[in-house]
Amino acid sequence: MVLAPLSRRLALALALAATVGDAQFCTPDDGFTGPCCAPVAGALPVFPAMTLPGLGASLLECGVDASWPTTVSITPIPVLCDYWLFDLAILGASPFDPSIPTSLFFGKYARTWMETTPLGAVQVWRFLVNGEVAYAPAAPVFPPPYSKYPFNALPPFTLPTHFQGHVDYSRHCLSGVWEAAMALTHLCPFEAHAAFSAYPLAIPPGVPSRTYHFVAPDNFAFGPGPSPEGPILGDAQRSSLLVPGVSYACLAENPIVGGALTTSYCDCACAGPAGPATYHHQTLTATIAGCGAATAMTLLPLPGFLPTGLRVHMFGSWTAVPGAQLYPGTKHVGHYMGVAVMTDLCPGTSAPFGPIHAVTGVGTAGGHPQTIAVGLPATTESADLCNMLVFPALTPGLGGYFAADRVWSFNLM
Repeated sequence: MVLAPLSRRLALALALAATVGDAQFCTPDDGFTGPCCAPVAGALPVFPAMTLPGLGASLLECGVDASWPTTVSITPIPVLCDYWLFDLAILGASPFDPSIPTSLFFGKYARTWMETTPLGAVQVWRFLVNGEVAYAPAAPVFPPPYSKYPFNALPPFTLPTHFQGHVDYSRHCLSGVWEAAMALTHLCPFEAHAAFSAYPLAIPPGVPSRTYHFVAPDNFAFGPGPSPEGPILGDAQRSSLLVPGVSYACLAENPIVGGALTTSYCDCACAGPAGPATYHHQTLTATIAGCGAATAMTLLPLPGFLPTGLRVHMFGSWTAVPGAQLYPGTKHVGHYMGVAVMTDLCPGTSAPFGPIHAVTGVGTAGGHPQTIAVGLPATTESADLCNMLVFPALTPGLGGYFAADRVWSFNLM
């Protein structure tokens, strides 16, 4: 995503070079800027396969119910200008821990930025990912607890389990060393299997209100944390052509020039009044400029489901551990769900429900100072959203494989 207009991006690269001595492995231009809504090809690096120590957890009524160590393997495969496929496998540490054989995740590229660490600058690239997984074995043959498995993965259902979240790749500007971080979420039963979801199910009696999560690296603690919020410092919105009969194309992004993200109240949306208040219900307004015009992004509240139109489930935090990997440092992470309203600035883009978009994404707070443009203050608050067009009809929804033709990214002060 946009770091700055061309001259400012070059200035940023030079400033980084002066700071770290040699920024040969930093490439601030990701290739998604260009004339108004023109097709752009992108210019992303070749991301390596990674194996990371990780953790899995089930959260019951927003509190930790069970957690277990894992090993996470990520293999990225570029397929389109802003789409990568990720072969992702998660191996439990014991036969009593869930394992997920290699599963296909769709990765929608969001943006890149720079972070200043005690050991020099790093560049980060973010993908918003989603996939359907089948646990191994599909029906556990060992005794309970089954708290580590979503009910839909067990007999008599034995259905795929949909996870969504993000994968970040980071590269040290001096050494070129790659690192990665990942966080995935499976929603509460009444959301993941609602009547409007990809896998609608009547929730059996006695099924508790759990969410399920996988994270890597493993220097992570599940629990409440602060959410990103504040005035919007900038970044951008990008559209793509995802229209039947038309070749897929990425369009040049448009800068976000103002707005704010604020928290209205907190609760445990997965269980009503019970549990820690890890769900932050937020309001968002943003102004997107480009093509000699401007458009607004707002929210559509849904009473009983998304009361403010947007929420972030802040389910845990990475911690900086001596000897552990440099990225992501100390960073709180959360999973977004919402309904956005935006009239696109780019002509020819198609939206099944006009300007209304079901959205998901990731929010982070804390960590190393993050910079997107020379002249803007560094921040540690950010959010990245994409819309959800569920297969095969490519209509707004949730709970199954989806593609995205809109991305919104925000840096917040």
